[in-house]
Amino acid sequence: FLSCYAAEKQLYLQMFNKGLLSENAYHLLNHDIDLEIDLMRYHSAVTGKTPIGVMRKSYLKFIHALASIPGFAKLADTFKINELISEYEEKWGLHQGSTSVLNHLDEIAKLESINDSAVTVVRQCFQSWLEATKRHLDEAAEQFPEFVTDMQDRLARRLLLNAKIETIVHQAKSGILQ
Repeated sequence: FLSCYAAEKQLYLQMFNKGLLSENAYHLLNHDIDLEIDLMRYHSAVTGKTPIGVMRKSYLKFIHALASIPGFAKLADTFKINELISEYEEKWGLHQGSTSVLNHLDEIAKLESINDSAVTVVRQCFQSWLEATKRHLDEAAEQFPEFVTDMQDRLARRLLLNAKIETIVHQAKSGILQ
C-alpha cells in the first residue's frame, strides 16, 4: 500500500503543478493519503470507503447552521457552491489517482517484490475507491449537468494549455524555436 500511496501522492503533485488540481484539492488529497498511511502504519488497516471525509462533514454542518441564521442564507449558498466545486475536484483527483495506481499496480508490485495476495488486496481497495468516486462523479453529472460541463470545459482548456506548453518546450529544446 505504501508504494501505491507514494505513487498517488506523486500524481497529485504533478496534477497540481500542471494546474489540473486546485491548491485546496491538492492539500485535501495529500492529507487524506497521509491519514491512510498513518492508519496503515499504526493499525495495519485501510479504510473501507473513499478516504475523504471528517473535515468536509464538519464544514457542511457549519454551512447548514449558517444557512439557518437570518440574513446569512446568501453567504451559505456561496459556501455551498464553493464546497460543491471543491468536492467535485477532489473526487475527480481521487478518481485519477486510483486509476493511475491500478494501471501501474503490476509494475509497482514487480519493483517492490510484492506477493500476489497483497497485490490482490491493494487492487480491491483501489478498485472500490475508483467505483465510489465514479458513482459520485456520475451523481454530480446527473444533479448538476451545467456545473459538470463547465468543470470539464475548464479541465479541457487546462489540458490543452499544458499540451501547448509541452510542445513549445520540446520545439525549443530541439532548436525549432529560438
